[in-house]
Amino acid sequence: MIHIIWEYEVDSSQVRTFEEIYGSNGDWVSLFKQSQNYHGTVLLKDHSKPGRYLTIDQWNTIDDFESFKAKYIDTYNKLDHKYDALTLVEKKIGVFEVA
Repeated sequence: MIHIIWEYEVDSSQVRTFEEIYGSNGDWVSLFKQSQNYHGTVLLKDHSKPGRYLTIDQWNTIDDFESFKAKYIDTYNKLDHKYDALTLVEKKIGVFEVA
């Protein structure tokens, strides 16, 4: 299993909306759940830096994620664009697996 980790900095006025959209019942999870190779998302909030978050998306393999993204690229891009204003910074940390 792989873990795709993203870091976000969120404007203080957008925190609640961000948590709803990127949380376990949000729009991204709803999209990803269309794949049997997706195993969940964890949303982490940094307690020492308000507005800083990590998401960890869990997939069988990176190829499974890339295939899913290619199949749903229009929907993926629409969501990404729709919620772009929620974040000040969005950075892909990387793709990890348990050692």
